[in-house]
Amino acid sequence: MPYRNAESTIRQAVDSLLLDPANRDIPIEILAINDHSTDAGPIVIQALAAQDSRLKDLSAPERGIAHALQFGLLHARGTY
Repeated sequence: MPYRNAESTIRQAVDSLLLDPANRDIPIEILAINDHSTDAGPIVIQALAAQDSRLKDLSAPERGIAHALQFGLLHARGTY
């Protein structure tokens, strides 16, 4: 899940994935990929990741959304 300057919405987005009943009984890995945010979004993600090991905090070089998605795929450990 790439994000940039999403401080006001990132917690809700992550909670919607972590708290979804459909994800309760399956192993999931959520990659939050900071695409060069300048707000406090990364601080929010760090705090959430410290509380739930299913959330991984990553930072991609500033190259846009397509690169951030590819960066996430390179760091994913699950089977897909």
